[in-house]
Amino acid sequence: MSAQTIGELSVKLADAALIARERGDDVNAIFFAVKAAETLALAKALGWRPDTTELSSAYREESK
Repeated sequence: MSAQTIGELSVKLADAALIARERGDDVNAIFFAVKAAETLALAKALGWRPDTTELSSAYREESK
């Protein structure tokens, strides 16, 4: 997998965490948030630099 693909996956996982949280499913929200953080760390280690216009709201908040 490329850094770009892994980065895009981390954004989708973060979105899944937000959706789970909005639905009141705290267990899955935590699971997806942890997986998003892990994949984001891997993508960054591989050199991925996100386009901020494509980031989920969770990542936009983190980058401030």
